Amino acid sequence: MPLEHIERKLAAILAADVSGYSRLMSSDEEGTLMRLKSHRRELIDPKITEHNGRIVKTTGDGLLVEFASVVDAMRCAVEVQRGMADRNSDVPTEKRIEFRVGINVGDIIIDDDDILGDGVNVAARLEGLADPGGICVSGRVYEDTRGKIDIAFEDTGEQQLKNSLGMTYFEADPDDGRLHDVVAIARQAVELDDQDALIRFIYGRALVARGAYAHALSELQTAVELNPNLAVVHCGLADALAYEGRFAEAMPFFHKAIELSPYDPQRWAFYSYRALAHLLAREFDQAVEWANKAVLVPRCHYWPLAHRVSALGYLQTGNELAPALNELLQRKPYFSCGFARRRLFYLKNPVDLDTYVEGLRRAGLPE
Repeated sequence: MPLEHIERKLAAILAADVSGYSRLMSSDEEGTLMRLKSHRRELIDPKITEHNGRIVKTTGDGLLVEFASVVDAMRCAVEVQRGMADRNSDVPTEKRIEFRVGINVGDIIIDDDDILGDGVNVAARLEGLADPGGICVSGRVYEDTRGKIDIAFEDTGEQQLKNSLGMTYFEADPDDGRLHDVVAIARQAVELDDQDALIRFIYGRALVARGAYAHALSELQTAVELNPNLAVVHCGLADALAYEGRFAEAMPFFHKAIELSPYDPQRWAFYSYRALAHLLAREFDQAVEWANKAVLVPRCHYWPLAHRVSALGYLQTGNELAPALNELLQRKPYFSCGFARRRLFYLKNPVDLDTYVEGLRRAGLPE
């Protein structure tokens, strides 16, 4: 059977969202929606058309737009932001709708009317770094547009934009003092910038490790609202919901994370956390399916190998269990039931931890 052809092309990608959207909606839902529609109709959509852009998708307060020309993308963004500044000039600060814009040039994958790939992911992360009313661009965008547009650039230095920031497993035995420090630092970061989805996400993950699940869910839900185009925040929320036993609620967020970044080099983490959720829900066949997806990704962590072994321990599929157990022990020779129990300290429900360890025991791992 021939492999399906994947269509790729180089494009300029503009990602935009409304800064403080949840706050605006909570204070005046109808007024905010009315003003946002007015801005779209009278300014934003006409500017996109004028500069030959294509709106790929909208996400409530967000937009993803494709341009053939990076200069067109930049001109569109500059004119929209200048237009928004004029439209906000007589509006009280607390009621202003201000957009954050990220622009990247990169390789994208065409999927019907949608676009996917790292080019899109980087644009979404740049958006998260932009100030309200500002534009954040990649180094390539700067080089391609410098001298062609009447705008001043400010170099913010090298930024870390890895999509799986914070999605690796908690790689240490529990240490209350250390966890307290991590939570405190993350909380301070949120206080400095409460509109950054990645910071909210990191704070939420730290709270999960601390066992503060209700607070963690609130922070992770806020992260999704702040930047619904950022795959990692969806996975983080799904993971926390699974630890609460809310498996049916978790699955759409896992699906969204994978949909937003299906070729992410760290996608093994999305698959692995989904495998763990199925395992805790005692859906062992699905746990094996998603763990198998994870282990095929280059540089995968050893945890999905362990999830697969635990699930197979319940299924007792002889032709799969022996090689899976061997692969885990080759990667982590000292992996044991006790090791898993110590490292999965953040699981809220003791029954979930017992379920996981019992699967390992049935698979033949030592105590």
